[in-house]
Amino acid sequence: MTVIGTVLGVGAAALGIWGIVVVFGAVDKLGSNLQNIGRNPATMSDVAVSDCAVTSASGFSSTHAIVKVTNKTDQPQSHMVTIGVADASGARIGEINTVSNSLGVGQSVTMSRMDASGTAVSGARPGPATCVVANVNRFPS
Repeated sequence: MTVIGTVLGVGAAALGIWGIVVVFGAVDKLGSNLQNIGRNPATMSDVAVSDCAVTSASGFSSTHAIVKVTNKTDQPQSHMVTIGVADASGARIGEINTVSNSLGVGQSVTMSRMDASGTAVSGARPGPATCVVANVNRFPS
């Protein structure tokens, strides 16, 4: 009985250690995946930005751009896009968040005005700005 107990105890300990290794490996992989959400080069290439600017009306500054999203996959997709806006010195002064829903394969949508506008820090000077695609998440529709 002691031999059987010892064998079962060693087997249980080995399975426990193996389980811990599997769990820590999965958690590490999940952490890596979460850090790279929205930064996949293929996904980032779905978005093009032009005519980036800051405007001011009644003391309120806002950011605007023309954003073109193209579904380059083989199934319908929705996209959530974050665009960082910087002034001439390179300081981040705002961001634009936009969404495209259910684009078919190869379809594009161009968003502007209210569909591609966002906030700017107070005191941001009106005029041309630099827009950079900061994050793109796409989801099957």
